[in-house]
Amino acid sequence: VSTLCSVFPATSSIDHSKALFNQRLEVDFGVAMSAISLVRSMSESADELPLGVMSRLMDENDVLMSLVPLLESAPWKRRNKDGKFEKFSDGRWHVVEGDDVLRLSKPEAQVWLCLYHLMLSPACQQRYDWDDFKKNNALRARKFMTEVLMDQLPVLSDLARFLDQLSLSAPPQASKGALLISQVPELWESIMSGTDWKSARRDTRNNIANASKEDRMEEMKKLADVYGANNFEEFMGDPKCSKCGQPAEQRCSRCKLEWYCSRECQVASWKEHKTLCNTLHEASKIQAV
Repeated sequence: VSTLCSVFPATSSIDHSKALFNQRLEVDFGVAMSAISLVRSMSESADELPLGVMSRLMDENDVLMSLVPLLESAPWKRRNKDGKFEKFSDGRWHVVEGDDVLRLSKPEAQVWLCLYHLMLSPACQQRYDWDDFKKNNALRARKFMTEVLMDQLPVLSDLARFLDQLSLSAPPQASKGALLISQVPELWESIMSGTDWKSARRDTRNNIANASKEDRMEEMKKLADVYGANNFEEFMGDPKCSKCGQPAEQRCSRCKLEWYCSRECQVASWKEHKTLCNTLHEASKIQAV
């Protein structure tokens, strides 16, 4: 991204540093929302997970302790600058009004399903080591369990009964398991612990800022090599039109990158595609020489 920004000329007076920072926040937020789905999927299959994964999920990282504060902060909803209510779903923010304000968004529903499986799954109950602090943290979720919520997720009625029982009794005790030996990713540990990431980031930023035109073209040449690799298309699905998203059979003859379903879509997309197409085309000519 930084290379492309340095190659393409600026088209406005927007502060690019601020724009990139905001884009980074959006990407990080999207990754976090996707992570909720992954955790829900793992908790749903807790009975089939390896012991090492269960240990990290329930003991080392204690995901259950993080979910209730996540419900309280509710990062998937907000008010925009116009004062309208928005909810995050399917990778973007949607304005909601009326009864839709009370309707569960996908990330919120995922968190509730995580709680349901992590508290009620036999595999998780056998693994989780409760204490008074964890018990009080879990009980904080009870105040959010309204009739409106349970009408949308009926399975939460079992979770509500479990929390009611938990409030009146001592927390269940985890079964004492055998010594767990798990494989340590030595290569990952050596990379993470043996690299000065601050210096690497600073050097990368300086290299991009001080790159000459030849350096930038060389970088674009490498990108052209990647996109033009013979085996690259084997890992792709059926091509889609970059303009309308319909199945496509025609491809840009210059850069070989963008697909189109018709001549009309290609012409309509040319204004946006022109800069990247010209850059990749020039890089391919340099490579041929």
